Amino acid sequence: MMNRLICATFILVFATGCAYQPTQHDVTQLVPESYGALVDEQSVHIVAAPEQAWWHRFGMPELNAMLGELETGNYNLEIARQRVIRSRALLGQQRSRNWPTLDGAVEGTRTTTELGQNRVNEVGNLSFRAGYEVDLWGARSAANRAAVLDVVSEYALFRSVALGLQAQLAIQYFDLLSLQDRIAATEQNLSATEELLRLVTLRFNAGRASGIELDQQRNILLTQRARLLVLRRDRELAKHALAVLLGRDQLLTVTTTAKLDQVTVPIVDAVQPAGLLEARPDIVVAEADLKISDAIVFQTRLKRWPTLQLTGDAVFNDISAGDPFWTTSLIGELAAPLFNAGRISSEIEAAEADASIALQNYQLTVVRALQEVLGSLTDVNHQREIFTVRQEEVDTNKRLYDLARQRFDAGTIDFINLLDAQRTWFLATERVIAAKRDYLAATISTFRAMGVPPDLLTPTT
Repeated sequence: MMNRLICATFILVFATGCAYQPTQHDVTQLVPESYGALVDEQSVHIVAAPEQAWWHRFGMPELNAMLGELETGNYNLEIARQRVIRSRALLGQQRSRNWPTLDGAVEGTRTTTELGQNRVNEVGNLSFRAGYEVDLWGARSAANRAAVLDVVSEYALFRSVALGLQAQLAIQYFDLLSLQDRIAATEQNLSATEELLRLVTLRFNAGRASGIELDQQRNILLTQRARLLVLRRDRELAKHALAVLLGRDQLLTVTTTAKLDQVTVPIVDAVQPAGLLEARPDIVVAEADLKISDAIVFQTRLKRWPTLQLTGDAVFNDISAGDPFWTTSLIGELAAPLFNAGRISSEIEAAEADASIALQNYQLTVVRALQEVLGSLTDVNHQREIFTVRQEEVDTNKRLYDLARQRFDAGTIDFINLLDAQRTWFLATERVIAAKRDYLAATISTFRAMGVPPDLLTPTT
């Protein structure tokens, strides 16, 4: 009898639970394999494959080291990682419902009666109870699918947090480099201003320059000194921000010796394959939410149908006596709702509305993703062109300043012309640094918008 009970239970386990076939919404987007593979893996890392490490394209070892530190030090990223681990635990909890439950108990009783003489009766029983809810219509299969998709969604959210933090770190790092370059340029400009002030002072003492010219150069010198103080303050604030992003306890430990002109800017192709959008975390999340809502609709509709609960008991009676024996039972309970005042109908209506919302959200997410990607591609091409112009501009203005300085020393131009050439050169130097920083930021934004490294162009020499 015991063997029959076990066999019957396992037949029901393997013969049911595979009836769920999602059909309500069919989307062409497929969850990338790198997301689905994380369902049963134990580790959760920023980078699923080496080619996903887009920051290596800039050729900056300092940045690579910082992004490696980001994975273990950032608090927001660790929170997102723990949410993935939690979703896996919930998936394991859901999958455990595919199997029967089995409980065991040992029971002992001691009875004493007094009928002329004491009589003691001791009885010991060993009992087992197995329970299993038969998945007649595929409700548990739908719940399993939803739990898997929840892991996929949480991992996509983890990737979204990681991409955002990676982009933020890279932009802040390049901002720090630009500040250092601006400080170096301002120090160079300050040195040139001081030298020119000495020259103007000599000319003033010789009666060849006016007091107005001398005061104008002094004002430029004071402006450069004040600007240098501001830039040095901003550099320290940028270091503090980087330290917080990296999760460092000491906020003054970020140091860098690199320069902005050492950064290799990858050239992003203006035309990108649409399939690259499949890896965008927000699209993966929207698709997973849509499929989860379909599973919930399926489960909710099945509440109208009967459920079958099996319970089996096996008791080994009188184990302390000389003649123990087995008692077994198998109970099947088939239950169906008869009256619930429209509660189930309302639940179905709400679930279908949620599914419709999820579908609209998926479509909106795809449209917004396309808009963001196209916008980022347009901006990165624009910033590349601006940077090229600024490079030519600073070279031209440097030559003009050198020429104006030679003519001023020779006495062929007045001080106003030299002053204008100096200011123009200073401004051009500031603009080319800002242009490269903006170009780098636009490139990083493109990487983040695509979700994976986009197609690049090979630079022509």
